[in-house]
Amino acid sequence: MDNEITPWIPLPDLPQTPCGIEVEGAPEHVSVRVVYSFYEGDRDLLIEFQAEAFGCFSEIAAPSTTVSADYPRLTHPTYSRYLWPLMEVTNSSWLSSYLGRLWWSDRPYRHYRIVSDDGTFDAITCHEPVARWEAVKS
Repeated sequence: MDNEITPWIPLPDLPQTPCGIEVEGAPEHVSVRVVYSFYEGDRDLLIEFQAEAFGCFSEIAAPSTTVSADYPRLTHPTYSRYLWPLMEVTNSSWLSSYLGRLWWSDRPYRHYRIVSDDGTFDAITCHEPVARWEAVKS
């Protein structure tokens, strides 16, 4: 199936809560702060992408995806209606639309997505994103 999301787990100890998104970017490099501290905790996830295409979108403008019935939801009782927020999009039509313009035609590209309450962040990259925990900004 095209544009199907699968859970993405860049670190093993991710919270079972929704998140916010803060983005700082430049051509081909973007840092995304996955702001779990909006909901609980004292740390956020910082993910570095070497991405050739990326963007933040409202729900209506985001690249199309399909959520299967068995896609995981958060297990925290307060947030059990929320989908797991870190995703990879397989068979991505958004990625396919860029294939002729990407730098490395011989490398496999991937489409990552992070979903917050008010929008999405999407990135296309052939590099493995680097994730680490960071203390909450004061």
